[in-house]
Amino acid sequence: MKTLKHLFTALLLMVATVAMAHDFEVGGIYYNILSEEEKTVEVTYRGNSCSSYSNEYTGRVDIPSSVISNGITYAVTSIGRDAFYNCSGLTSVIIPNSVTSIEDCAFDGCTSLKELRIEDGNETLSLGYNYYASNYYEIGKGLFYDCPLETLYLGRNLSYDAGSRYGYSPFYNIETLKSVTIGNSVTSIGDYAFSNCFGLTSVTIPNSVTNIGYSAFFDCTNLKELRIEDGGETLSLRYNSTNDEGLFYVCPLETLYLGRDLSYGTSSSYGYSPFYNIKTLKSVTIGNNVTSIGENAFKSCSGLTRVTIGNSVTSIGSDAFSGCTGLASIEIPNGVTSIGSDAFSSCRGLTSITIPNSVTSIGSSAFSGCSGLTSVTIPNSVTSIGSDAFKNCI
Repeated sequence: MKTLKHLFTALLLMVATVAMAHDFEVGGIYYNILSEEEKTVEVTYRGNSCSSYSNEYTGRVDIPSSVISNGITYAVTSIGRDAFYNCSGLTSVIIPNSVTSIEDCAFDGCTSLKELRIEDGNETLSLGYNYYASNYYEIGKGLFYDCPLETLYLGRNLSYDAGSRYGYSPFYNIETLKSVTIGNSVTSIGDYAFSNCFGLTSVTIPNSVTNIGYSAFFDCTNLKELRIEDGGETLSLRYNSTNDEGLFYVCPLETLYLGRDLSYGTSSSYGYSPFYNIKTLKSVTIGNNVTSIGENAFKSCSGLTRVTIGNSVTSIGSDAFSGCTGLASIEIPNGVTSIGSDAFSSCRGLTSITIPNSVTSIGSSAFSGCSGLTSVTIPNSVTSIGSDAFKNCI
């Protein structure tokens, strides 16, 4: 009997050990100690197997930056593998800036997670993924692939593998995503970051962002409003690498506020210009921090009817507005010193143009094919006019 009693006690202890595989729990969140020396912990699931504890986290989970257990304060630095696996009742998560990594499959099966907030911070957040593709042509799953996110606050730079046909980007192909707010601590938007996010209608890029990666907004086919906020630092833009298109080529933009100078490639028959050939674009406002309108910037934007140019612009690049057939008038601000070749060529809707006293050169074919022009004023500051500058201005 004594032996049976001891055996029963041992079994109870074993079950308890399995059921309480985490190191401790505070406020309904379970933690594993990563380092006793550094006093760091990771968020985890309750038991020995994540699949045994589906839906243990529900509603809103606000992860703290630190927790106290047995009188010891631990920093929460990670969300462990499978931490929220199959938590179908989870609706909202707030991730503090103390967390520097989220491991694979942490949010796999979170089919009700609609709100995600990644708090502001200067340290890059490293992200795993949900599914490893077996070959190059198979689409992998990013960390939040299974989550029907609707709102996202992104307060930090992210680090992730953009491979597996781009599916490892954490927000790739989340069609439900409607609202993205990018915080002022973010300096880079990664490759394929919001690719195939069909629900996005409006995006604001803060002045802290200095780089936007390849195909970051590829196939955002409902993105109609873009605001690039005022800033003194140039914003570097990549392109849609799949088809050699400009970064926003597939987006049906209608309104654009451009508050900074842009840097981009102009090869591949001008397709690398971010706004080249966006025929839906109707209104462009160029802020007072912009000093130049780049080459091919708005080439072939035939739907463009309103352009406001800030007073800090000193140059209008070649082909900047060529083929903008819907443009009826434009005011070139006093301060522009050069108008590049073909800058307004084939703008058939233009009826008159006044060139300010600051302009010294008009490039070749600058206004060629502007068949609607009836009046042009050229000031005495102009010292050179290129060949065919007003060709076919009948």
